[in-house]
Amino acid sequence: PTLTEFLDLASHSVGFDLDIEQIEILPGSELDGKALKEISLRERTGVTVLAIKKKGGTMSLQLSPDEPLEPGDVIIALGTKSGVQKVLEMAGHSVDLYEI
Repeated sequence: PTLTEFLDLASHSVGFDLDIEQIEILPGSELDGKALKEISLRERTGVTVLAIKKKGGTMSLQLSPDEPLEPGDVIIALGTKSGVQKVLEMAGHSVDLYEI
């Protein structure tokens, strides 16, 4: 199946809670100015960063663990809904804005 079909199937399967989300890095957030290797998202939240869209519009699928995230950058995150919610919080978003 295609990725979309897989995600749809996975999100509706009992006990399989999967979400993919675009998350903008907000100024002053925990992720602002930090490199991927510093924040250890997978270990802390179970979320995998699939891509990063830089503020200028460049999309990168080949992620550099040393390049810092900047305000306006958008990460494409894959993980459980609760894990994605944690990343949203770390990126400076209010939990109330995200529906589980």
